[in-house]
Amino acid sequence: MVIFQSKEELFLALLENRMNMHAENINNLIEQEYTVSHTIEKINAYFNSVKEENRTMSMLNMEFLLYAMRKESVRDKWSGMISQSVGRISESIEVLMKKENHKLSLPSQDIAWIILSLENGMSIFHYIGENSVPSDLYGKALKTLLLASKRENEDHLLT
Repeated sequence: MVIFQSKEELFLALLENRMNMHAENINNLIEQEYTVSHTIEKINAYFNSVKEENRTMSMLNMEFLLYAMRKESVRDKWSGMISQSVGRISESIEVLMKKENHKLSLPSQDIAWIILSLENGMSIFHYIGENSVPSDLYGKALKTLLLASKRENEDHLLT
């Protein structure tokens, strides 16, 4: 039995668990799919379903984010967990791109940061104005990020 010394410790443990599950789910989606395009469709569907299921947790995350911005010890712990998630997602992106021998237009770690930022921002805006955020925007952004170099190579071959 784990005993937490504070609400902070409890919430950070819950947050770490959710972040690990999220990264693992993305890894699983990448391992199951054979093409980059199909994987992007699956990740987009996953994001849309998780976004709906996690509304309350997302609100708690935002409250805790504001708290962490004011409290350095919490901020440092959360920052470390985010960095670990970025590392795992970055590795998954590299595996995905190797499946079809795609080259990335940005380093995989930069793309992982963009993806996490995009997920968080889009979730927030979805909760505020559900009908104003295009439901397919996340998938379009992933395609732009992950397939940009493929289009650049194809365009270069045509010229």
